Amino acid sequence: MYKELARLGKGTPHVQQQLRQLSSEIIRPCLPSSLILDLDSTVETVYGNQAKAAKGTNPHKPGRKSYHPLLIFEGQSRLCLNVALRAGNTHSSTDAVPFLEQTLTLLKGRTVKYARFDKGFGGESFYQLFETHKISYTGKLK
Repeated sequence: MYKELARLGKGTPHVQQQLRQLSSEIIRPCLPSSLILDLDSTVETVYGNQAKAAKGTNPHKPGRKSYHPLLIFEGQSRLCLNVALRAGNTHSSTDAVPFLEQTLTLLKGRTVKYARFDKGFGGESFYQLFETHKISYTGKLK
């Protein structure tokens, strides 16, 4: 789908952002009034030569190409709020700050109670973003 969106994006450069916005508007009525953000990443093994796939840490199939998507779910409803497809050789926290900023923009002033994330996320700019937006957070350290 990314290939098709890139092709469409040549004529309309903002198509990906517009689709994210549309998705956000569709799920908005299903969200609770106060949100819990769950940040996560996963490894998805690919077979063949898919675009943006790369060899990285792959616990399921070591040495195979994979994707390492970044995801944000709403903790109570479990609805997916945002997703970004990344190459398999990226770290969990790679591009997490701009991704989180993009998600908060999509939520347009909705109240976020707190955020949860695992040990792969972190860093001063990551924590500062939560503190700037006055969002409590908790992260797994081990």
